[in-house]
Amino acid sequence: MNISMTIAEALELSSLKSCKVIAGKKGLDREIRWIHMAELLENICDITNWTEGNELILLTGVGIKSEEMFIDFVTQLNNSNISGLIIFLGQYITDIPEKVIDHADALNFPIITLPWSVPAVKVTDEICEQIIKCRTKRSSIRSIMENLLLFENADINLLINQASYYGYNLNRTHQVLIADINKFSEYIKKNKIVYENHIIDLKDRFFKMVESVLKTYYSQFAITMISDTVICLVASNEMERKKIVEVADITRANTKKYFNGMTTTVTIGKPYTYVKDFKKSLNQAQKALDVLKKTGEKDITVCYDELGADMLLIELKDNKVLNEFYKSTLGKILIYDKTNKSELGLTLKTYLDENGSSNKSAEKLFIHRNTMKYRLDKIHDITGYDLQDTKTLFNLKLAYQIEKLL
Repeated sequence: MNISMTIAEALELSSLKSCKVIAGKKGLDREIRWIHMAELLENICDITNWTEGNELILLTGVGIKSEEMFIDFVTQLNNSNISGLIIFLGQYITDIPEKVIDHADALNFPIITLPWSVPAVKVTDEICEQIIKCRTKRSSIRSIMENLLLFENADINLLINQASYYGYNLNRTHQVLIADINKFSEYIKKNKIVYENHIIDLKDRFFKMVESVLKTYYSQFAITMISDTVICLVASNEMERKKIVEVADITRANTKKYFNGMTTTVTIGKPYTYVKDFKKSLNQAQKALDVLKKTGEKDITVCYDELGADMLLIELKDNKVLNEFYKSTLGKILIYDKTNKSELGLTLKTYLDENGSSNKSAEKLFIHRNTMKYRLDKIHDITGYDLQDTKTLFNLKLAYQIEKLL
């Protein structure tokens, strides 16, 4: 479902029935956020000082003095992220020079012509009206999504009907994707971003980037942003797992590409068929994110069902059983280390990480093999654990997994 208007969609409007696309046909998927008349300015080249990107520009040609100026104008518009250019032919420009057309084609920048007889006000009115309708749809879909996922006791049937009114089918399998900016407060501090409007602009650009990636892959999704986290409800099923992971990976890559020094962690909940279960997918994605924050992992993509033992542990994270298991399993070592300022806990964890290899553990800890043997013997003396026993090793690994979550 399109939640904003593209140039291709604008060309279907009645006021543009007599238009011709003479250049940049590959760029007709560019979005339009508003429309401007270039000749309202004394110097048409100043138009980009009054735009923010994704606008459609109307031009009569009265300000175009030469072919070179025309080419420079097109370059300037494209570099300013202008969506496209509509030119009224007849009064000031009778045709478009081939060099201008070739240049626009090379940029995939749409140039569209209209006869002089078409009233400009009719074009602007109709496009603006359609843009407002798209914005209303977008805002409404976002509100429906927020009510569905973020609030308790939502009227599911009412939300389904409201979404259907705006062309969104909630009766499809959906899952939630969360894109979280890693340590956002540290990022803005490091980059000396102090003004509130600059912070808001940064978040808005991040939001639009995530939205743009989703649009490339999905025809139906809803998206919102809370603080520095983007939440996406995507019409996707288990068979499309590879696609949603690819979306997540591209989102992370684009974050690093377009936002200097910024990284993103993306987590994905399981897909659900029934609307009442969509909130489960959100909770799973959020739990996966919580685990990664606790363990210090960032700039990665993680699906909830890939968490392994962590998936079981986070479901019990409020249960005192976890804490009791952790203390009963590792408590003696923790007390010994604290009392003697030793590193038996680190030694044991490294030993487990290296799958019980004393030599590899010694290398990783930069200690002699005899020192490693002494420490392992000391752990046995303190705890009585047989570090060759499979069940004992499993319990110890589980305890260290719990440690990350406590």
